[in-house]
Amino acid sequence: AQELNCQVTVNGQKVTDVDPAIFTTMQTAISEFMNTKAWTGDVFAPEEKIECSMFIFLESTGVQDVYNAKLTVQSSRPVFNSSYSTPLFNYVDNSCQITYIMNQPLEFNATQYTSNLTSILSFYANIIIGLDYESFGKGGGAKYFAMAEQIMNAVPTNAVDAKGWRPFDGQRNRYFLINNILASKYELFRQAIYDYHYAGMDNFYDKPALARQNIRNALDK
Repeated sequence: AQELNCQVTVNGQKVTDVDPAIFTTMQTAISEFMNTKAWTGDVFAPEEKIECSMFIFLESTGVQDVYNAKLTVQSSRPVFNSSYSTPLFNYVDNSCQITYIMNQPLEFNATQYTSNLTSILSFYANIIIGLDYESFGKGGGAKYFAMAEQIMNAVPTNAVDAKGWRPFDGQRNRYFLINNILASKYELFRQAIYDYHYAGMDNFYDKPALARQNIRNALDK
């Protein structure tokens, strides 16, 4: 009952002081982590899996097994009665620092910090799922956004690779992403996700006039 169909690409062209095979191993490990773990208690048919992707561009930090990374995360959802997929999430995270040892298993515990890499991956898995659920029902993504916040709060502030989880790590990072998603002042934004996708795009097949009106309402919000 895995929920994600996540295409993972790891690019380590800028890292010249390690065996390139480590990047292939990392890509496989991340892909398996994202695609074989059950993130919800719901049952997903193969064709219902959420289409998403992660592009990880690595740079060496000068410390063994530690990499600075830029992560691009994207997700989309199908539009009812069409072959079209509409974007839900398109985000660039420039504040990643990950530690990875070749062939090291990726383990995750929702209530206990295990590694920055698995925390980042799990955080974005819940953001992707939360936005997808939000697009099908108002408030549908709430518990997954709460889980993303829980993952963030479990990261020790003194962890050596904890960059991007704290308010003083810049103005565009995971801390501000989840805090803004959950903020009451952005409630209309969350409603607009539903209005645009479910009440709007999904209605184009048999109610095009209503679909256009709902999309206009979403853009107003």
